[in-house]
Amino acid sequence: MKAVPQHKRLFLAIVIILLTGMHARAQERTHRGLYLSMQFGPAFGSVNGFNPAGERLTISGTGFGFDLLLGGTLSENLVLHGTLSSKLKSAPTINGLKCSECIAFDETFIGAGLTYYLKHNFLISGSIGSGSFTLSNDFSNINYAFWDSSLPEYCTEPYTTFTTREGFSYQLKAGKEWWVDARWAMGILFEYSSTRVSEPFKDKHTSPWTSNRFNVRISITKHGKKNRDR
Repeated sequence: MKAVPQHKRLFLAIVIILLTGMHARAQERTHRGLYLSMQFGPAFGSVNGFNPAGERLTISGTGFGFDLLLGGTLSENLVLHGTLSSKLKSAPTINGLKCSECIAFDETFIGAGLTYYLKHNFLISGSIGSGSFTLSNDFSNINYAFWDSSLPEYCTEPYTTFTTREGFSYQLKAGKEWWVDARWAMGILFEYSSTRVSEPFKDKHTSPWTSNRFNVRISITKHGKKNRDR
């Protein structure tokens, strides 16, 4: 039987503790004031693009995602926030071929969004903004002009980092949080996110880069004002 990776075991342990060791308070609470939420967990899905020869590249593998949300409430239970996000995958699979550990693929996002808390601390959230993709290695990085999708190892040459242009990106989330005390809450969220970039080449034509990501997040959230019970 294949062993479960350590980071996945840790994530599952956090989920179990969250679901079994905490319970919803009997009284409803409000969300007011400063808002800070840190969200982390596995990132699934794939990214599709094209190399300069016009050959399709599919980059996949389970990575690690981290989101930082900072803002404040517009009204009771409605939060306006800035959103920063990164989904990093070390040793991705490119066109079905596993790369070495020195290769990393990152999808980044910066934008703004709204989060609304429903009854019993269920929540829905959405952010729109700008996203991009970066492929690099640990010692000297990868040059997009030298990509060869038939080769699983990309660390044999001293290439440079390739980062796409910025493109439209968005996130949609839904989940539930549990109060830990008057200001802090922890929860679990399910997210869909997508980024689309049109990357130009030297001959002035463009090729699309698109991502479809399904993510699970553990959230740790702080509210700036002490919550009152209704």
